[in-house]
Amino acid sequence: MCDINPLNVLDLLITEYSRSYTFGSEITDAEKELKRQLHSFIESCLRCSDTEFTEDEQLIFSSEADEHVLNKADFDCELEEEDCLERSRSGSESSQPVSSGSSEYLPTPPLAKPLEFVEFKYKQKAVEYWRSGAAGKPRPMKFVAAQFKRLKNDGKTIYRWAQQVDEMGSRIDKLVQIYNETLQRFQAAKKKRYIVHDADLKRWAVQANASIKLADFVASGTFLRKFKKVNRIVSRKVTKFISRLYINDKKNLADAAREFVTGLEMEALELPDPFDICNGVRGVEAVVQSPFGTTHSYTIMPIITADGRVVKPLFICMQEVNGEFGPIVKERMKEVLSSEVHVVASKSGKMSKDLFLDEWYSQCLLPNVGTNSIVLLDSFPVHKDTDSMKSITPEEYENLKIRVIPPGTTGMI
Repeated sequence: MCDINPLNVLDLLITEYSRSYTFGSEITDAEKELKRQLHSFIESCLRCSDTEFTEDEQLIFSSEADEHVLNKADFDCELEEEDCLERSRSGSESSQPVSSGSSEYLPTPPLAKPLEFVEFKYKQKAVEYWRSGAAGKPRPMKFVAAQFKRLKNDGKTIYRWAQQVDEMGSRIDKLVQIYNETLQRFQAAKKKRYIVHDADLKRWAVQANASIKLADFVASGTFLRKFKKVNRIVSRKVTKFISRLYINDKKNLADAAREFVTGLEMEALELPDPFDICNGVRGVEAVVQSPFGTTHSYTIMPIITADGRVVKPLFICMQEVNGEFGPIVKERMKEVLSSEVHVVASKSGKMSKDLFLDEWYSQCLLPNVGTNSIVLLDSFPVHKDTDSMKSITPEEYENLKIRVIPPGTTGMI
């Protein structure tokens, strides 16, 4: 069990918020919902020995479907620098003087083609083939160039490649190795749902270079920006808190989802109409950076059959200060709204137990589904009270079956 005393946590929270709030106000539905979520999270922390707490931001792939392959464009600056160094060594950039007293100018020599980005493994194979001649002598260059099309038959490139292979790669080759090893560490961390920051990428790059030995490499800000751009890594706000327990329970959740579906399929075989299966789905609640950035809240709970039809009416719960519409709004609603929607109000705009039983279940669901149907509900606390639903269900619906989807498995069904 974690070294956490929930009472100490509450005491710290009271101390923090007592500067701005006081006790005594009426408890709202929104406060009840927040209490439920906090209680669930604290319980998961108490059951788990190594709960992780997320921070404000983390690094993620901007598109998990895209897998980028390093190419020449990613190292244009490095290639240009290496190209200049290579030309300075060979003297290819020397220019002939032009007499200032003559009106005739010598033609400008053609610009040399920039170096091509060639993978280190390709260079290794070419050098190994070149060195594997008879009696330990190098193979003739024309045969090597014919076998490796990206090798220039100029008598210089193969020696430069051989030197790079002996040094375990050129500067660019070593950068690629650092990129790849850092990326592998990042991918492994994201699979385990760890939070990754810029400092982690820098640390992994420096650790990778300990064996690669690229001179003067310090994982600078420029390296970090290019690494994130090349691999499409961006910063995102954390919008959900989870404990390690949730990750460890993922397999159990998948098993529970499969068992639920198997049992449901058996029950569906007994239905006269295979599509007499209805699903009540609550509206998705989004997390915003500031509650004051939103002006209203509402809940939509449609009834959807197994074949994808939306059963009318559509249930909508709006947020009103006093929990009900004013007289003018009520009159206007009678004129505008049709029988295809069923609109109610609450102080929070969220579903309460009374609204669920008296409005959605009694007035939206029962009159519009068959008496021999299966109703699927997610594990929202209000939906779990099947005894209350049965107590208000008419006798003709005695064959109606209500099934609550196991917690945490709605997205797997």
